[in-house]
Amino acid sequence: MEKIVISANTSWYVFNFRKGTISELLKKGHEVIVITPKDGYENKLISMGCRHIGIEIDRSGRNIFKEMKTILNYGMIYLKEKPSIILNFTPKANIYSSIGAWACKAKVINNISGLGAVFIKNNLLTKIVSLAYRISNLATNTIFFQNDEDLHFFLKHKIVPEYKAKNIPGSGVNLDEFFVKPSPDDNKVRFLLVARLLKQKGVPEYIEAATMLQKKYSNVEFAILGPIDHNNPNSIDEKNLFECNSQHIINYLGTSDDVASIVEHYDCVVLPSYYREGVPRSLLEAAAMGKPLIATDNVGCRDVVFDGVNGFLCEKKNPVSLAEAMEKVINVNHQERLSLGMAGRKIIEKIFDEKIVINKYMQIING
Repeated sequence: MEKIVISANTSWYVFNFRKGTISELLKKGHEVIVITPKDGYENKLISMGCRHIGIEIDRSGRNIFKEMKTILNYGMIYLKEKPSIILNFTPKANIYSSIGAWACKAKVINNISGLGAVFIKNNLLTKIVSLAYRISNLATNTIFFQNDEDLHFFLKHKIVPEYKAKNIPGSGVNLDEFFVKPSPDDNKVRFLLVARLLKQKGVPEYIEAATMLQKKYSNVEFAILGPIDHNNPNSIDEKNLFECNSQHIINYLGTSDDVASIVEHYDCVVLPSYYREGVPRSLLEAAAMGKPLIATDNVGCRDVVFDGVNGFLCEKKNPVSLAEAMEKVINVNHQERLSLGMAGRKIIEKIFDEKIVINKYMQIING
């Protein structure tokens, strides 16, 4: 039996995206310790059979003293717990937990689930974060990349040695939990955006495209599902969101722990992101449920959306291009939308099944 740590910047992330991996580890008899900030979801992880250790991570913070304290806290935890394997997810956990792992002799496995807002521009912050990755990667054994573009970016800029870098198909999807659910054939076409409500996720462009299309079509509806990230400087204008909601341009649904029960009622799931995505979980889950997809021709998005096959791609930061892609979905009949969706389901079954992801982790853990 191994003592295995899983660390990320929220308990919510671990419970929602790594539940299958945890279940498999527990089934194999391993002790699983989750190290995350407390946000309420640690109780669900404890109920699964994990042990939880709280840690403070300021996801958007740039205070050098707070950041160093987080690294020190990781080191102290690892010195005390002496885990044999550490699985890190999300950027700051990848960096800080890996550096802290020098306090023990654990095998460290990181997961690069996209490069986020920092790598959209090439500025001083990008250089600092790249250096932090280089330093932390000295302590890692394996680094999984969710898409080839991020992997090649890290190799090109010598952030990671080639022998440590491996590809993994996103975070995977539980095909038993996310199964095909056709939307009703009622002459309405319903679009849904599922994301954290950040500007880089394309929320403003989605609202603008929805405004255009509502002037042209009477049978369309637009909804948004996801949390407002108040602590993120790139969060959308909350006042504008609620104004658009009150004007019935969009229907803001808030957040949900049961995304599948909401997605099933929609005809198409949209993500007009220009964020450096890994492979967007919202697109994977929607495709698994047989929904056509619309996304920007962007890193990570084009790994799951194949233009004209299971949905349509549009230009980044371009609400007109987005509206044109959505119009393609509006102008096909219900059966054609279902066919697009089923093509997506086949892609998920072949490439993005959660079992494939879990098996890759088990091979490294057991290797």
